[in-house]
Amino acid sequence: MNVKIYSKTEIEAVIAEGKFPQNTAVISFCDVGTPPQERVNYSGVCSNVMYIEMDDLERDEFLECGVDPDNFFRDMHQEAEFIVNAYKKGMDIICQCVYGESRSAGCAAAILQYFYHTGVDIFADNRYYPNKLVYHTILDALIVNNIGDDFITAPLIQLIEYSGSDENIIIPDTVNEICNAAFCCRNMRSVTIPESVFKIDDSAFAGCAKLKRVKIQGCEVYIHENAFQECTELEFVDVSPYADVDLSVFRDTKWMQKFTDGFIVIDGVLVRYMGDRNTVVIPDNVKEIRFDAFKFCERPVEVVIPKTAEKIVGFAFGGCEELENVIIKQ
Repeated sequence: MNVKIYSKTEIEAVIAEGKFPQNTAVISFCDVGTPPQERVNYSGVCSNVMYIEMDDLERDEFLECGVDPDNFFRDMHQEAEFIVNAYKKGMDIICQCVYGESRSAGCAAAILQYFYHTGVDIFADNRYYPNKLVYHTILDALIVNNIGDDFITAPLIQLIEYSGSDENIIIPDTVNEICNAAFCCRNMRSVTIPESVFKIDDSAFAGCAKLKRVKIQGCEVYIHENAFQECTELEFVDVSPYADVDLSVFRDTKWMQKFTDGFIVIDGVLVRYMGDRNTVVIPDNVKEIRFDAFKFCERPVEVVIPKTAEKIVGFAFGGCEELENVIIKQ
């Protein structure tokens, strides 16, 4: 099964040229309240279309608006059935949203992760900024439905509890989820988390007082905010600067204390700014400012970018509503 990502403009051009692919199903995302006439019109070219009304927001943004995202996406189980039925029929799937970068990318990543364990490739591709809420909601719906065990090629494998006594733990690359309190209060000193893991639950490593080193090999993994609670001696976190990981989960560790003035810089990439200054002077060692680095920072009015910076990825300053001046040193 091929899974492709399109924007509204791109797919409308394909339709206009008469090149819409045969034997293809479509999942089309649009904002809540979008009139039917403003959606992509697939009539005449595709009879297997599922439209999903959903604003391009993440879980924390829904919660800030007082909306429970789990109840909001009640049709995700229907989408899981739609995806599985397309798979059974040997169809390809097009995931489409307005810009072809966020909601559609999250959907495509979930499908590829479930069937082939390759969803992380979407997160590693700089063309896309997958909506994590879409990704996890669709992936969870596919797993919960678990429709047709005879054809599922990538069943979920959960690590429920570790009962060993090794100090240096390498989690098997067959594991997909590390469950609640699986390693709670263990005495290991290091842990390696493979690419296959896409979810680390609440308190998974909480209270591991001797834990000093964590290696995260995957580019995308959802980590519950309390997964490493009370791991105060954690000093080394080996993670790709392009991994879609909320590094605030390590907020009380020695590793986080290494970053001064709120700048989380990994291998020359400014991953996230967590400070509260009105004038932000980015350190001279920064070569790249990553997507979402200043996501919804309310404080910055002025940002000074060093001459060492070679790349500023799209939406790096997205949501900085008070930002007035950007100075780029030469």
